[in-house]
Formats: sequence, structure tokens, C-alpha cells
Amino acid sequence: AAQMQVLALTDALVFLQIVALYMVVSRLTRLESQLRGVVGSGPAAPRAGAPLPTGVAKPTSPRAVAALAGAKRSGLPTAESLLPDAPKKGFRTADEWAPLTPAELAVAVRVRDWLGAERFSTVPNDLLVTFIRGYAYRADWAESTYVFLERTLTWRAERKLDRVIARTMPNRHTFETVCPSGPVGFDDEGHMVICERLGRTDVARLFENFDEEEYVAHQAFSREVVRAFCTANSLQRQRRLYKVVVLLDMKGMGMAHVSKRLISIVKTVNSLFGWYYPETVHKFYVINAPFIFRTAWSMIRPLVHPITAAKFSILGPDWLTKVQAAGIELNGGDIPATLPSWSAGAKQLLEEHPEELLVNGWMPPADVEALQHLRRT
Repeated sequence: AAQMQVLALTDALVFLQIVALYMVVSRLTRLESQLRGVVGSGPAAPRAGAPLPTGVAKPTSPRAVAALAGAKRSGLPTAESLLPDAPKKGFRTADEWAPLTPAELAVAVRVRDWLGAERFSTVPNDLLVTFIRGYAYRADWAESTYVFLERTLTWRAERKLDRVIARTMPNRHTFETVCPSGPVGFDDEGHMVICERLGRTDVARLFENFDEEEYVAHQAFSREVVRAFCTANSLQRQRRLYKVVVLLDMKGMGMAHVSKRLISIVKTVNSLFGWYYPETVHKFYVINAPFIFRTAWSMIRPLVHPITAAKFSILGPDWLTKVQAAGIELNGGDIPATLPSWSAGAKQLLEEHPEELLVNGWMPPADVEALQHLRRT
């Protein structure tokens, strides 16, 4: 009987690890929104009559509904009018630091015309570039950029995100304690490295203190602080860097971490952020992954598009040596026992930089001049 119990426990752990792997791969494909068409996975653009992606609600506020109806009447692009989500042949994602090309500026002109000059002027510099480049693989490049950027601007306005890093989030200390995440270093190209300790998420305390709406709000706050860090990093290096390297730490993973409720809210956030923060992940490492987890990935990897597979690594106990070999330098040489606080980081950034800069994002001077000219015409 004891042997049967051990076997049952082993089977349960194997199941747990495979489910966790599915969650990680699913998250990667959603975060890598520029690969939606290239890979043929992740959320596709909504078609006429098709449901919107998980976590992306249809417009419900009177203002949003009226705006959608007005867009249809005026002939503006809508989600329903977009072409099938198919990539251009030979598409290659632009380097973050590369200047805006004439083709990208031409897309910006069309987006400005559809949004209107006043609303276009409020789009943060970094978000504008990530949307233009995040949908460059599509045949309807300008139309899809406009549709998803416009939806994002509405979402950001409803959540008052433009200056959220300067606000005090209720119960923030508790959230950062139960969902540990923070900046831990840089790679050799200058990308910020962040660590998310999924295996140390205190699932019981999370649901004792936060519902799904509050969870999304806190994760959005963290994501806006990441934007601010990227802006400060770009300014210091004089090099546009809007992508980050993610270390997803599996140490401490248990059955609570694959509960239906936790999976549901994680999927909601991944879907939302895949749409509202496109083109923002450079590399994704799963660290402290158990052996069965790595074995499962070795079987799945040949089925994954090479572009995605190249960005995605699953590492075991020797992860530190391997990420260092990949050019990642962690502050202090390792991940600290307690991760730096996003809220404390936001406060420090606001002491060191004007809020307006952190809100608007950094852009190379030549691109600033080109966009200023565009906004004036």
C-alpha cells in the first residue's frame, strides 16, 4: 500500500510539472505577440463574429461602445475588418535600437490620421514603437497597429495607467510578498533582467487578499514600473531597449500552483498583457526546473517554431552558470533571497527622473524629431 501511495504521488508530481510546462509555453507564446502569425499560435486577430481572446473583454462602457459604433460608421479599421492573421514572407523583427524606418513612419502617419492628432500625441513613445513593430509581420500592418493600439489606449484610460507609478497601490506590500518579482540584473546587450518566483507564490494568501480584478491591477502596476525602468535604462545607455529578459523561477512549485483558480487568473493576465504590451520580451528562461520538466520540454521543443524555441530555455540546478554564459550579469552574482520591490523601484525612479519622461518613454533624438514633425503636420 505504501508503494502504491509513492507511485500515486510520483504520478501527481509528473502531472504537476507537465501542467506547469504547458503554462510556461502558453505564456511565452502570448508574451511574444510579434510571433502570433509567424508561429501560428497564440491569440489571433478577432474575425467577424469570432470571440475576443481570453481576458480581453468586449467594450462594455457606454463611451467604449459608442466609440466602436462610431468607428464602424466612419470606416475606421475595426477588429472585425482585419485580414486573416498571416505573416509576410521573409519577415524579420526589427532591432529595438534601430531608427524608425520610412515604412514604420508611414504606418505612424496612418495611425495618427485614424486616431486623430490630439489622441495620437498622448501615445507614449515606447508603446508606439512596440505596437508598430509588434504588428509589422501582418499584411494589414497599419490597420492592425491602429486597432490594437486604440483598444490599448482605451484600456489604459479606463485603468488610469499613464501615471500609475506615482500612485500608492492599496495593499501593495502584501501583493509583493505573496507574488515575488523584481529586477535582478542586465544582459550583455543592456536588457533589464527580471525574476518572477512563480514557485514561491503564496497561493493561499494571494486569494485571501486579492480578487481577479485586484490581481490584474497590481500586475499592471508592476508592468508600468518595468516600462519606467526600461526608459531610465535606455536614457542612461542612449540606446532604445524596450524588451526584458525574464527568469521564471520554479523552485518551490507545488500542487497549489496549478490550481484551477490560479491558472485562470495567470491566463487572464498573460492574455491581456500579450495584447496590451506587445514586443516586450527578449529572452525567457525557466530556472530550477525539475528533471521531468526539462525532459518534457526536450520532447516538445522540436514541435515549436525555431524562432520561439531560440528565445525559450528550461534550465535545472546549473541555471546560474548557463545564464552567465549567455551574457547575463546578476546584481551581486545571484538572485537575492528577497527580490527588489517594484513599488520601491518606482519611488527611486521618480526621485531620479522627471515623471513626464518615465510616462512618455525614451526615444532616440532622430526618431523624436521625425515624430515631432509628424505630430505637427
